[in-house]
Amino acid sequence: MTRIISITRALLAHSAFAASLSSALSATLSIAQQCDGWREAAPSFPTRAGHAIAFDTDREVVVAFGGVKDFFTRLGDTWEWNGEQWRRAAIDGPSPRQWHNMVYDRARGVCVLFGGFDNVPRNDTWEWDGQAWTRVAVTGPSPRFLHGMVYDSARGVTLLYGGSGGEGRALGDMWQWDGHLWTRLNHSGPGARYFHAMSYDPMRDRTVLFGGIESTRLSDTWEWDGEGWQLVAQSGPTPRTGAAMTFDAAEGATVLFGGFDGADRSDLWRWNGSDWTLVFDGGPSARQQHAMTFDGSRREVLVAGGRADALTHGDTWAWRSGQWSQVATITPPPRSAADMVYDSGRAVSVLYGGRGEVGRLGDTWEWDGAGWVRVATTGPSPRNGHAMAYDSDRGVTVLFGGEPSNGETWEWDGERWTLVATSGPSARYWHAMTYDDARRMVVLFGGLAGTNRVGDTWGWDGARWTQLSETGPSPRYRPAMAFDMERGVTVLFGGYADQRSQETWEWDGATWRRVATTGLTGRDSHTMVYDSAQGTTLLFGGFDGSGGADTWSWDGVQWSRVANDGPPGRYAHAMCYDIARQAAVLFGGLPGGPETFGDTWEYRCDGIRLALSDVTCPTGGPVRLTWRGATPGGMIAIIFAPLSGSFTIPPGQPCAGTQLGLDAAQIRIVWRGRSGPDGRGELNANVPPAACHGHLQLIEAGTCTTSNVLRIM
Repeated sequence: MTRIISITRALLAHSAFAASLSSALSATLSIAQQCDGWREAAPSFPTRAGHAIAFDTDREVVVAFGGVKDFFTRLGDTWEWNGEQWRRAAIDGPSPRQWHNMVYDRARGVCVLFGGFDNVPRNDTWEWDGQAWTRVAVTGPSPRFLHGMVYDSARGVTLLYGGSGGEGRALGDMWQWDGHLWTRLNHSGPGARYFHAMSYDPMRDRTVLFGGIESTRLSDTWEWDGEGWQLVAQSGPTPRTGAAMTFDAAEGATVLFGGFDGADRSDLWRWNGSDWTLVFDGGPSARQQHAMTFDGSRREVLVAGGRADALTHGDTWAWRSGQWSQVATITPPPRSAADMVYDSGRAVSVLYGGRGEVGRLGDTWEWDGAGWVRVATTGPSPRNGHAMAYDSDRGVTVLFGGEPSNGETWEWDGERWTLVATSGPSARYWHAMTYDDARRMVVLFGGLAGTNRVGDTWGWDGARWTQLSETGPSPRYRPAMAFDMERGVTVLFGGYADQRSQETWEWDGATWRRVATTGLTGRDSHTMVYDSAQGTTLLFGGFDGSGGADTWSWDGVQWSRVANDGPPGRYAHAMCYDIARQAAVLFGGLPGGPETFGDTWEYRCDGIRLALSDVTCPTGGPVRLTWRGATPGGMIAIIFAPLSGSFTIPPGQPCAGTQLGLDAAQIRIVWRGRSGPDGRGELNANVPPAACHGHLQLIEAGTCTTSNVLRIM
């Protein structure tokens, strides 16, 4: 479909439509695509141990609070599991802590939390009603952690036993909470201990207690009948601490999983009121300090998190009908200054390294759009501030440099990392890399060499590095680059030079050209990818004084803001573009505060994209106008206006309520026709000088979908 048009007059003017357009708003709408936008992909429970969970029978969700995600960082967040995914329900409430305990009070419809450790033992009582935490008591049991708690549904009270008062001091007292006050119960029985497991059996009306530690690890089983304790078994699971126990209502028995008996355990035991039986050894990996509850809606036992040696888990497992199944995605540990590329040969996003909360990381993960898999823990030494690019011709991911500053080049083939070069660009970190499909080479620019900013450009062809240029953008670090496959250029934005740069540069394989100095705020530590579905470069976030949460698109002429919502503001995150699924994938980063992100997000935009070949202004000349993403065979109109704007088509007119990005004062429909059978179209046009710097937009009649707004430059 090729037509010749002049965009200074309407060939097929729609006078009723044009006359109906009211004066434009003062705001500028740079883009009006119909996008799915950002969504958090496969949310999962963040890694943690020493937390607590309970099943809310009224709202049919599992509630989790707190814990520690490494040996140092305590958590104060509240999460809920609805049977399909975890969601963070609150970030305020009790102070960040570990080794507390929590139960669900069915009579009053609240989760009850007591104690824990947040640098000191605690004795505060909190309740969660599904909306907010409320502190309800400051008196009662003495400060403690690693205690046991259950909800006694027959008597409508929460029971607490033992714990540690600190410095290895075991406690042996028992308390009862009725929703108003704590009462100490007189008893004799299990004796002082902490790190034990407790659960309530409603079928037999018994509270069951197992193991723990005083001076040594214990393996005794006790039961409380509401009046006193009775020792009911001294054999069964090995003496252990850090196990978890709950009543499995589907099987009518108490079950215990994991713990530490000199080694981390993965065994599942069942208590029927008289004997322990080993049911299963396997399923979730060996662990301790995990949390377990019975999910009454799904009729399954749920296990979340835990620790094995120095590794903290974030996986969630369900025990049902005699077998374990993993029910929530594992994600990489939180990190910043990692890098990620899309391996189109294997249709996975590859993430490597970065800085975690306890130091640099050297693990490799892959994302297939449904879940993460850790595929390697060996290869390059742990590092951050490195750069990666995927060589689609050779089917390998190329990694260079990183902090600590080095000049190594590594390649990942999907199975192993190989060191392929130690010479080339000077040792550096915080540089940028992308793969130039047109010239079949990895392009590298800038970075920090020691403490010095560098501004050289290098190319890697799979065998050797070659310096391509010493001139171009000023020396800088933490810029971002992406290769525009449609226009055959590498696009660079920002970075830290003498200040945070606002410049946009393009590299055509021979020279750098500065193409813009305006559009979005100067920044560093942002990310950019090429969105092949839209034919534009996509940018997210970065540091411009704080972590950004804005999403921008570069079409070769101008930057357009395409989203204001999505991931929380951040910088030093990783991002790549999944070509097969047409989605930008983002992971991790820093928010400008102490917590590192470990979340995964995806961005899609499937709207109509309008593109214009280069035209020399102010003299004008012939151009080629193309579009993609429209309805196959659908009727469209192409509209011209000297100025951009923002207004809504009024009632009674075609596409009433649709917002356009053109100023209404001199709007003209310059062409009307149909898209091709593939939803694409092409139009040859002659741009006279008077039309230079004007604006074009496409609107589809059937769907009232609008394209981006193009400025004729």
